[in-house]
Amino acid sequence: MEWPALLDAGGQTGSGPVCAYLVAAILNAGHPEVADAAVYSDEAKHPGVLVIFHSGAKGYVLLTHTA
Repeated sequence: MEWPALLDAGGQTGSGPVCAYLVAAILNAGHPEVADAAVYSDEAKHPGVLVIFHSGAKGYVLLTHTA
């Protein structure tokens, strides 16, 4: 997976780019237990990343604060 831009031209970021970057990091790590990862919501109160494992288990990474 290609690495998305984390910062915009002004050097700022937000939850959307952070989540996209985390998805790329998880998928690019190549761990054999990880089946997929995705941003599950850019617009939620607590956006985050969903990680799906080959066992069927799911893990959630929530962003609870962004500056």
